[in-house]
Amino acid sequence: METIAAQPNGFVQGSGLYDLDTGKYAIEDEPKVGVSHLSAVFGLVEVCAEVIELIDLPRFKEAWLDYCRYFNATKAEQKARYGTDFGSLILVQGPSRLDAYATTSWKTVELEGPRVLEPGVEAAWVSTNATAQYGLAAIQNLALVGDKLPGWPRGHGSDDT
Repeated sequence: METIAAQPNGFVQGSGLYDLDTGKYAIEDEPKVGVSHLSAVFGLVEVCAEVIELIDLPRFKEAWLDYCRYFNATKAEQKARYGTDFGSLILVQGPSRLDAYATTSWKTVELEGPRVLEPGVEAAWVSTNATAQYGLAAIQNLALVGDKLPGWPRGHGSDDT
């Protein structure tokens, strides 16, 4: 945790050399940007939430919060903070857990004519992976911030709202 926090760009630094004997990452000399959408989808949120609860290491928490703030930020905001943007990340529904805000456009388009057999409406951004990750993110986002929403039930279903 200490060596992740000590990286020039914290979590955004990307991969690093890991020493199995010491359990530490080598600290990079130069800042780099290396972000994986898969980390945020497959466990990074849960692991970091747990260790931050269990271990008081403010620099690690600061590095984690910085990563969370900028993961779904605009390319301009990422570039202003890190000197470059994070590129084209996919599966943004899952990483929405990082900042409890999904950045996907919810726009649908009408299709007709020779492109389709039957006229209809399409949400081109919907896929099996996106739908599954959105469902998981919605559940976890409510678990993480639901108690801060106006009118959200307190105490798991009790009437002490």
